[in-house]
Amino acid sequence: MSSEGGRSLEIYSGFHRNDRIYLRQFIKTMGPCPEFPANPNIAGSNLFIGLMIRFAVLSELGETEELIRELKQVYLEELKVGSGTFFENINAISGCHGFNGMAGALLKKNILGLDQPSELEKKILFSPHPCGLRWAEGTSLCSDGMIFCKWQADYEEHELRIILQLPQEWKAEFVRPFELSGWKVLLNGQMAEI
Repeated sequence: MSSEGGRSLEIYSGFHRNDRIYLRQFIKTMGPCPEFPANPNIAGSNLFIGLMIRFAVLSELGETEELIRELKQVYLEELKVGSGTFFENINAISGCHGFNGMAGALLKKNILGLDQPSELEKKILFSPHPCGLRWAEGTSLCSDGMIFCKWQADYEEHELRIILQLPQEWKAEFVRPFELSGWKVLLNGQMAEI
């Protein structure tokens, strides 16, 4: 029997990347809260490890809105009523597993916008996706110190104000996501260059 975890791993490994129908089915009919009815011949996934690979694939495909929708489905209620940790199992009432730290890494990359620092180039790719949030902040550690980022989104003015602090000799490459088309983006008080 085919499984969601297996399909996630195939896409993660580079297969089916040019098959738009396969990818649409993967995105819209699988995961913890499919938009369309799931195929009964494809076994579902649990957090460890199938859904985590799915979340990584959604991130790689640029499906930020879907990723956030699914992360909310899995974690939001658990954080509200649970122990404050990410659970190991969907529908669990207790327990925690370190692999859920990946959810934090994906949020840092896909919402806050801080990608993995490139030590060789002393550069970090920066592409924030507010996704309806008013603010976000976080850090990344590199060999030369700490990278700090904080942003505030004003949806009435369509303005994103960003504070980005980098170690000496480090640079940030800003990539404007489609979500911020037409927005005024201020990076450390200056209009962001694209």
